[in-house]
Amino acid sequence: MSCEGFRPFIDAYVDGEFDERESAEMEAHLERCDACRTEVEHRLRLKEALQETGKQQSCPEALKKNILDRIESHRVPDSAGSGASKRRRWTYAASLIPLAAGIALVFTFYPALTVAPAASGQLPVVEQTVDWHRNDLPVEIRSSERAHVARWFRGKVDFPVRLPDFRDSRVDLLGGRLAHIKDRRAANVSYEVGDSRLSVMIFHGDKLKVPTARIQRIGNQDVAIYNSHGYGVALMQNHGITYAMTSDLPENDLIDLVASSLDHPDNKQFKKAN
Repeated sequence: MSCEGFRPFIDAYVDGEFDERESAEMEAHLERCDACRTEVEHRLRLKEALQETGKQQSCPEALKKNILDRIESHRVPDSAGSGASKRRRWTYAASLIPLAAGIALVFTFYPALTVAPAASGQLPVVEQTVDWHRNDLPVEIRSSERAHVARWFRGKVDFPVRLPDFRDSRVDLLGGRLAHIKDRRAANVSYEVGDSRLSVMIFHGDKLKVPTARIQRIGNQDVAIYNSHGYGVALMQNHGITYAMTSDLPENDLIDLVASSLDHPDNKQFKKAN
């Protein structure tokens, strides 16, 4: 079996819908294909996450009926046999699964951050922002004026840079420099917080996904809290732009700083209706 022949039926395999012979054929492919095996593991984690979510919140009855009616209208009778007929049935069923899963996520999770399966490991962007913070490279634009630093990034990154401000009097803006997250340019802004440092990495993160267990509601914003190598990282998004705040401050102090930036009247970019 090729990958093209296997992938339309991953969800049916994960749900145990195939007989012994067909399952053996699937498993023979998985033994030699790392990519499909990884995808099956991802679907299993997604299934577990959705099942756990389903215990907490129910789907609206009208939505449930609509989905079930669509499945029923395309049902193939059991007498249609197995093999090719069964696979045609599951080709359509598989096309409905992303729709149903997507609807469940919309109703279950906060919209500001895209959710990944609960078993997801550390995010690569978290590791990268911590590396930039630890390296403590000199700033390329030194200024305590937010507008001055923001203007310096014009034309250097492909998004408008809006610096957060803080109500905490300990926070002093030092300046900024260009950075990279994956293959994208980023704005890396440095602050002093008493005897500690705070870095704010700003970058395009429209495909960023975080586990629900990491998300906290701070003010009117979803914030994902991480810890890596002893550094706290707070991730938030606004219209596809990600803000990653990194510091060696205790987690509660970092959360307080995030809250102070969200409450500040100058931070209009974070004020959006949910």
